[in-house]
Amino acid sequence: DIQARNLLESLLKWVASGDLKLSAEDKRGTLGQILARDCPRDGLPSEATPPPPLQETDRFVAGDVDRPADQVPSADPAPKAEERKLWLGVLEAEEGERLKSLRASIDAFQAHEMPTRFDINRLLVSALQAQITLLRMSRVFPASAARGGLNLTSAASHGPTMELARELRLCWRALGVTDFTLTALLRHALPAAGQRTSISRGELFAGVLPRLRRGVDPKALKALATEGSVFAADIQTWNLLRSVRKWIASGDLTLSSEDEQGRLGQLLATDWTRPPGSRMPPRT
Repeated sequence: DIQARNLLESLLKWVASGDLKLSAEDKRGTLGQILARDCPRDGLPSEATPPPPLQETDRFVAGDVDRPADQVPSADPAPKAEERKLWLGVLEAEEGERLKSLRASIDAFQAHEMPTRFDINRLLVSALQAQITLLRMSRVFPASAARGGLNLTSAASHGPTMELARELRLCWRALGVTDFTLTALLRHALPAAGQRTSISRGELFAGVLPRLRRGVDPKALKALATEGSVFAADIQTWNLLRSVRKWIASGDLTLSSEDEQGRLGQLLATDWTRPPGSRMPPRT
């Protein structure tokens, strides 16, 4: 009888009815994250409830990474008024692709009690690809010229962006990465992604700028779409686990005791090899 029952469905009903309460710690676990995706109550996000507002981590992701001065050999292109809807359509399609990829990676990660290095690296790759897409959304939702980056007020009303940001939070939570460490990790990963692709992306927009005339520029629209593919293809070949180990070894990235208890931290601890004169950063 138990074999035939859908226990996950039963759990969803018990949580939805209020008969079963999940603590904050429960919600951080694999089961809690799965329930969070489907349960419309108990404070868990679902398709039926609005996602939480964008946070400071999201502001950093979209606003302090791809600086033209040191990573792109041209000014950062932005759509003219008559192009904005077309650019938004391109970026929305990219958000959909990243969301699908991220969910597939999360599902593969959560399918194993002990995720493999491949599962974790795949999830890191999908997460970084999605973070880059959030960054690119600042092209159509720009903040003030002084601040730069994504306008959180405008982005908060855009469903696809919010959905991708929400799934990203589930991803980093599943990996056990704290917000403080995530910000530090992104300070290395996202600029590195910009530097690795700067030449090819610069070539894409070389014939587009300056953009002073009115009307729709097909070359700019094509360059925008191709730029996303360039980012994604390069990140796909990246061994992010190796890069994270390198940043830790150099002292540029330190994991807290809470981080070390997460899936990513546990994996880094089990196969950590100490380079001469270095050590795993101490617990804080």
